[in-house]
Amino acid sequence: MNPMTKIHKKGFTLIELIISVVLLGVTIPLITTAIIEGVRRNVDITINTQETLLGQSLFEEIRSRRFDEVVTPPWSNLLGPDGGETRSTFDDIDDYHGLSESIAGWSGYTRTASIRYVPPGDWNGTSISPTSYKRISVTVQSTTGLPMTLVGLMTGRQ
Repeated sequence: MNPMTKIHKKGFTLIELIISVVLLGVTIPLITTAIIEGVRRNVDITINTQETLLGQSLFEEIRSRRFDEVVTPPWSNLLGPDGGETRSTFDDIDDYHGLSESIAGWSGYTRTASIRYVPPGDWNGTSISPTSYKRISVTVQSTTGLPMTLVGLMTGRQ
Protein backbone atom coordinates (compact mmCIF):
# COMPACT_ATOMS: atom_id res chain seq x y z
CA MET A 1 0.00 0.00 0.00
CA ASN A 2 1.30 3.40 -0.91
CA PRO A 3 1.90 5.57 2.21
CA MET A 4 0.62 8.56 0.32
CA THR A 5 -2.80 7.03 -0.07
CA LYS A 6 -5.19 8.18 2.60
CA ILE A 7 -7.34 5.58 4.18
CA HIS A 8 -10.85 6.78 4.86
CA LYS A 9 -12.52 4.89 7.68
CA LYS A 10 -16.19 5.33 8.27
CA GLY A 11 -17.58 5.55 11.80
CA PHE A 12 -17.91 7.82 14.81
CA THR A 13 -15.20 9.30 16.93
CA LEU A 14 -15.19 8.83 20.67
CA ILE A 15 -16.25 12.45 21.27
CA GLU A 16 -19.22 12.06 18.91
CA LEU A 17 -20.36 8.96 20.82
CA ILE A 18 -20.06 10.73 24.18
CA ILE A 19 -22.10 13.71 22.95
CA SER A 20 -24.79 11.38 21.56
CA VAL A 21 -25.07 9.49 24.87
CA VAL A 22 -25.34 12.75 26.84
CA LEU A 23 -28.05 14.09 24.51
CA LEU A 24 -30.02 10.85 24.76
CA GLY A 25 -29.60 10.87 28.54
CA VAL A 26 -31.17 14.33 28.70
CA THR A 27 -33.98 13.92 26.16
CA ILE A 28 -35.30 10.44 27.03
CA PRO A 29 -36.39 11.41 30.60
CA LEU A 30 -38.08 14.56 29.23
CA ILE A 31 -39.98 12.61 26.60
CA THR A 32 -40.93 9.90 29.11
CA THR A 33 -42.21 12.51 31.59
CA ALA A 34 -44.35 14.11 28.87
CA ILE A 35 -45.84 10.75 27.86
CA ILE A 36 -46.63 9.81 31.49
CA GLU A 37 -48.31 13.19 32.09
CA GLY A 38 -50.39 12.78 28.94
CA VAL A 39 -51.55 9.33 30.02
CA ARG A 40 -52.42 10.64 33.52
CA ARG A 41 -54.50 13.47 32.06
CA ASN A 42 -56.25 11.05 29.73
CA VAL A 43 -57.22 8.87 32.73
CA ASP A 44 -58.52 11.95 34.59
CA ILE A 45 -60.64 12.96 31.59
CA THR A 46 -62.00 9.42 31.28
CA ILE A 47 -62.98 9.34 34.97
CA ASN A 48 -64.61 12.76 34.69
CA THR A 49 -66.56 11.65 31.62
CA GLN A 50 -67.75 8.50 33.37
CA GLU A 51 -68.81 10.49 36.44
CA THR A 52 -70.74 12.90 34.21
CA LEU A 53 -72.47 10.04 32.41
CA LEU A 54 -73.49 8.34 35.66
CA GLY A 55 -74.62 11.61 37.25
CA GLN A 56 -76.58 12.63 34.18
CA SER A 57 -78.48 9.34 34.06
CA LEU A 58 -79.67 9.69 37.68
CA PHE A 59 -80.35 13.41 37.23
CA GLU A 60 -82.55 12.74 34.19
CA GLU A 61 -84.31 9.91 36.01
CA ILE A 62 -85.17 12.30 38.85
CA ARG A 63 -86.30 15.04 36.45
CA SER A 64 -88.63 12.60 34.71
CA ARG A 65 -90.73 12.28 37.90
CA ARG A 66 -93.51 14.66 38.82
CA PHE A 67 -92.78 17.64 41.07
CA ASP A 68 -94.57 16.41 44.19
CA GLU A 69 -96.78 13.70 45.63
CA VAL A 70 -99.68 16.13 45.59
CA VAL A 71 -100.62 17.63 42.25
CA THR A 72 -101.26 21.24 43.34
CA PRO A 73 -99.98 23.43 46.19
CA PRO A 74 -99.66 23.27 49.11
CA TRP A 75 -96.78 20.83 48.53
CA SER A 76 -95.87 18.05 50.93
CA ASN A 77 -93.48 18.83 53.80
CA LEU A 78 -91.75 15.46 53.71
CA LEU A 79 -88.64 15.11 51.56
CA GLY A 80 -87.57 11.53 50.90
CA PRO A 81 -89.39 8.32 50.09
CA ASP A 82 -92.99 8.17 51.21
CA GLY A 83 -93.99 5.26 53.43
CA GLY A 84 -93.19 1.91 51.83
CA GLU A 85 -91.67 3.34 48.64
CA THR A 86 -88.57 1.79 47.18
CA ARG A 87 -86.35 2.98 44.36
CA SER A 88 -88.46 1.14 41.80
CA THR A 89 -91.64 2.88 43.01
CA PHE A 90 -90.33 6.45 43.38
CA ASP A 91 -92.94 8.65 41.73
CA ASP A 92 -91.91 12.22 42.53
CA ILE A 93 -88.70 14.23 42.71
CA ASP A 94 -88.27 14.38 46.47
CA ASP A 95 -88.46 10.59 46.84
CA TYR A 96 -84.80 10.60 45.75
CA HIS A 97 -83.72 12.81 48.66
CA GLY A 98 -81.04 10.96 50.64
CA LEU A 99 -80.48 8.30 47.97
CA SER A 100 -76.97 6.87 48.12
CA GLU A 101 -75.99 3.94 45.96
CA SER A 102 -73.11 2.00 44.52
CA ILE A 103 -73.57 1.60 40.81
CA ALA A 104 -73.90 -1.94 39.46
CA GLY A 105 -71.27 -2.64 36.84
CA TRP A 106 -69.22 0.43 37.81
CA SER A 107 -66.81 -0.70 40.50
CA GLY A 108 -65.63 2.13 42.73
CA TYR A 109 -68.38 4.61 41.79
CA THR A 110 -71.12 5.88 44.12
CA ARG A 111 -73.77 8.50 43.59
CA THR A 112 -75.97 10.44 45.96
CA ALA A 113 -79.00 12.66 45.52
CA SER A 114 -80.16 15.58 47.59
CA ILE A 115 -83.43 17.44 47.07
CA ARG A 116 -84.48 20.56 48.96
CA TYR A 117 -87.02 23.35 48.72
CA VAL A 118 -85.49 26.71 47.80
CA PRO A 119 -86.97 30.18 48.19
CA PRO A 120 -87.83 32.09 45.01
CA GLY A 121 -84.86 34.11 43.79
CA ASP A 122 -82.31 32.40 46.09
CA TRP A 123 -81.46 29.16 44.29
CA ASN A 124 -78.60 28.36 46.67
CA GLY A 125 -80.69 28.92 49.79
CA THR A 126 -82.86 26.49 51.70
CA SER A 127 -86.48 27.03 52.58
CA ILE A 128 -87.83 25.51 55.80
CA SER A 129 -91.32 25.44 54.33
CA PRO A 130 -92.45 24.07 50.97
CA THR A 131 -92.10 26.35 47.96
CA SER A 132 -92.76 25.85 44.27
CA TYR A 133 -89.02 25.27 43.68
CA LYS A 134 -86.89 22.21 44.41
CA ARG A 135 -83.12 22.09 43.99
CA ILE A 136 -81.77 18.73 42.75
CA SER A 137 -78.14 17.84 43.46
CA VAL A 138 -76.61 14.61 42.19
CA THR A 139 -73.02 13.85 43.23
CA VAL A 140 -70.92 11.07 41.73
CA GLN A 141 -67.71 9.96 43.44
CA SER A 142 -65.13 7.52 42.15
CA THR A 143 -62.37 6.05 44.27
CA THR A 144 -59.75 7.66 42.03
CA GLY A 145 -61.22 11.03 41.07
CA LEU A 146 -62.72 14.15 42.54
CA PRO A 147 -66.48 14.24 43.17
CA MET A 148 -68.63 15.69 40.40
CA THR A 149 -71.96 17.35 41.18
CA LEU A 150 -74.83 18.20 38.85
CA VAL A 151 -77.33 20.76 40.12
CA GLY A 152 -80.69 21.75 38.69
CA LEU A 153 -83.90 23.44 39.65
CA MET A 154 -87.41 22.12 39.16
CA THR A 155 -90.59 24.09 39.58
CA GLY A 156 -94.13 23.08 40.45
CA ARG A 157 -95.61 26.15 38.77
CA GLN A 158 -97.88 25.56 35.90
